[in-house]
Amino acid sequence: MKLKRILIVMLACAALGYTSCKKSSSSQTVDNKTVASQIAVNLAQTLYSGFGGFNITAGLKAPGTFGMDRNKIRLALSKGRMGVNSLTGDITCGLKMDTIINTSIAVDGGQATVVGSIGFTFTCANGVPSGFTTTDNLKVTMATAQINGTFNVAENLTLALVNPADTTSNLSLNGTANFAENAKMNGKSTVESFNYTFNNVIITQLGTIASGSAAFTTTGSGAQGTWNASGTITFLGNDTAKLVINGATYTVNLQTGVVS
Repeated sequence: MKLKRILIVMLACAALGYTSCKKSSSSQTVDNKTVASQIAVNLAQTLYSGFGGFNITAGLKAPGTFGMDRNKIRLALSKGRMGVNSLTGDITCGLKMDTIINTSIAVDGGQATVVGSIGFTFTCANGVPSGFTTTDNLKVTMATAQINGTFNVAENLTLALVNPADTTSNLSLNGTANFAENAKMNGKSTVESFNYTFNNVIITQLGTIASGSAAFTTTGSGAQGTWNASGTITFLGNDTAKLVINGATYTVNLQTGVVS
């Protein structure tokens, strides 16, 4: 299981929130363009870095990262009952598997404690595996020389083949993802949250976003200022998206956070 590596990535990405937006006073409002950049960075963390149990670059193999390999589960369930080849349908269809997490890991000379759960429910179309739903709920408490605070991740996402009859077809993503932090870095406080609802986001087999949309809300306060924003995201392909935030429109790069 690669859980420890994924959790370290999650903590490292959470820390980026302190440097993505920079303002000189917490009494001023962060401008829309700066917030748009922060949303782009947070989206990349959510979709590509594997905050919880989801990572679009892993595609339908994501459950295997947590020791939930579908073929191994089928073999275990059918052992002593019938041969796998004699099954009329996939025995894992509708099966829900959970990983309960309660662990501490060393991070930057300090410690992080992670508690919660990551769950997968396997889905099928006409008895043929077609995707999964992941339901994650994680709370990270971090204490290092630089960072002290809590980070919360909650996801309820469904990834499925657009054409269940073709295992090489594109994938569709639907559902919600939420990230929140309440922490201090070098004595400076940051409180922020990002909430997304994804609508038919199309992902290629190469793990890139081709199209689709999402609605978002975000609030925050800290040394960089305060913000309270909502809007929509339209994915354009090539790691770019059109982001409409509080009525203003920007094009953002989902990998770099650069806004134009």
